[in-house]
Amino acid sequence: MRSRKEIEKILKLRDSGQSHSQIARETKISRSTVRDICNRYAHVSQLAEESVSKTDCWRFESSHGHYAYLLGCYLGDGYISQGARCCRLRITLDRKYPDIIKEVVDAISIIMPNNRVGLVESKGCIDVSCYSKKWPSAFPQSGKGKKHERSIVLNKWQKEIVKSNPQNMMKGLIHSDGCRDSNIINGKSYPRYSFSNLSSDILDIFCWVCQLLDIKYKRSDRIVSIAKREDVEKMDKWIGPKK
Repeated sequence: MRSRKEIEKILKLRDSGQSHSQIARETKISRSTVRDICNRYAHVSQLAEESVSKTDCWRFESSHGHYAYLLGCYLGDGYISQGARCCRLRITLDRKYPDIIKEVVDAISIIMPNNRVGLVESKGCIDVSCYSKKWPSAFPQSGKGKKHERSIVLNKWQKEIVKSNPQNMMKGLIHSDGCRDSNIINGKSYPRYSFSNLSSDILDIFCWVCQLLDIKYKRSDRIVSIAKREDVEKMDKWIGPKK
C-alpha cells in the first residue's frame, strides 16, 4: 500500500495534466499503481486539499485576503525548508521597505495566530520566518530546488481564493518580485509596474491575475510590464511605490 505522501504527489501531478506514464516515470511507481490511485480518487481534486479544508486556519473566509497576499509574496521571495520536526517559511525582503516587512509579518500572524513570527537580518535583507508543520499544505508549490526548475501550478482551492482576492494577490506579487518604476519615452518619464521572475509558471500566474483585474500587460521572456495610464492608476489605488 502506498503512503499518503506518495498518493498526494500522484494526484498533484495528475491535476497538473501529466499522464499516467509520465507520473510513473517521475515517481518511479508502476503505471498500473498510478492508474489505480488516479481512478480511486477520480473525484478528489487534491487529497491534501480534502484534509486541509477541514482543519487549517488559512481556509477560513476571514483570512483569505491575507492568504492571497502571502501567496503572492511566497511565489516571489518565499521558501519552505524541512526541519527535523517542523517546517520553516521564510520570506526574504529588502530592509529598505519596512512597511512591506510589517505587512508580511501581519499576514503570517493572522494566518498562523498561534505561531511566533521572527525577523532575521542578513546582507541588507530581512528574513521574515515562521515555523509550522502546516506550511507544505498551505503552499503545496513548495519543494526541493529552485522554483524555476520545477512546475509551479496553483491548486483549485488556491485559485478560488485568488479569484475572490485578486488585488491582494497582485499586491503580494509586486511586493516580492515587482516594482513601480519609470518608463522613458521620447525623453519623457511615465510610471509603470514591472514584475520579473525566472519561472515561466509564476509569470503565467501573474498574467492570470492581471486578467482577473482587467489590467493590460506586455510580457517578454522574464518580465511582465504594465504601462497603460489607466491600469497604472488602478494599481496605484491599492499598491503604489514600495516603502
